[in-house]
Amino acid sequence: MEAKNIGIKKKMDLAYKLISENGGFLRNTIFQQTRDQHLAEDIFQDFFMSIVKNPVSNNIQNLDAYLKRLVRNDVIDAIRRQKTITNNKDKYYRHRKINMNFVTNPADLLIKKEQKKQIYSIARKNLPPSQFRAISLRYDHGFTISETAKKMKIDSRSVSRYLSVGLKKLNEDLSSYKDDLYECA
Repeated sequence: MEAKNIGIKKKMDLAYKLISENGGFLRNTIFQQTRDQHLAEDIFQDFFMSIVKNPVSNNIQNLDAYLKRLVRNDVIDAIRRQKTITNNKDKYYRHRKINMNFVTNPADLLIKKEQKKQIYSIARKNLPPSQFRAISLRYDHGFTISETAKKMKIDSRSVSRYLSVGLKKLNEDLSSYKDDLYECA
């Protein structure tokens, strides 16, 4: 009887027999290739499921070499999947402008939020409305310069100018408020 045409119970029994006879060899082979115990265990479990789905034929001459090749392919696939997931996360974080290297605690977040409020309050008091609005749309709401220009119904060069002059003035104004801004830090 061909291994592909048998029932699930028989496939599970064949897979279990193969794993019980070669499990140590397979685990060591996987770990040698990954050097990560958790990843190795995940690959080993996936390997078991793959041999349940596609049982190993009885007419394989060198079972160790065959199993090693199957395991190597599973390791390569797992590492590729992991790399793809990591790359997709990195793209997402870059797109969302999230810095994953900067992990902060809730207290730091509250302090930054309070400092941001103070900065915007100072900007609202000390800057002309057009400069404040350009800074607010660009940095608080995250609009691009062209999006800010559309919102303000002005040319993007004007937005750039408002941002440049406004940020320079705000920087000068903030130096006199420095002690107030950082007292909660």
